[in-house]
Amino acid sequence: MLSRWHDRTFGWDENLGMMSKRAIVAISLTFPLAACDAWPTVIDNRSGQNIKLQYHDSSYEEWSAPLSIRSGRAQRLSLEHWVQDMVGLRIEEGRSVYNFSHSSLAPIRKACASNLVARRLKITPDCYITYLGKGQLRGSFIEPENLSIEDAAIVR
Repeated sequence: MLSRWHDRTFGWDENLGMMSKRAIVAISLTFPLAACDAWPTVIDNRSGQNIKLQYHDSSYEEWSAPLSIRSGRAQRLSLEHWVQDMVGLRIEEGRSVYNFSHSSLAPIRKACASNLVARRLKITPDCYITYLGKGQLRGSFIEPENLSIEDAAIVR
């Protein structure tokens, strides 16, 4: 009985010995999504000053290379780096350095909440982290007005 329920639920057709048309269509629609590149986290600098930024993704032991983001500009973080996987963020603004721990980034993760399956299928919208200056961050799925994204500039 359980086997028949399982077969009907997951698309196995005993008579044909193959997956049902519905299951084949569902699987074929996921392959193009899996091939998409996701650059899902955007840092938007609205501080009025140029900043240097580093972040720590949970997949790596080391922090990212320092990125320079000009005032009024934005940059995408690395491929597949989601705000949910960020365990630290460091922003240098003038002579001030602001460190954001995993727990202090919780409001940003909440504003850009998504589940692992949606992220892997790349159906989650980009998360825009706006740096407002003086250690103030705001997160949203909504693209900020007048967003100007430029290529990353690694600081040496």
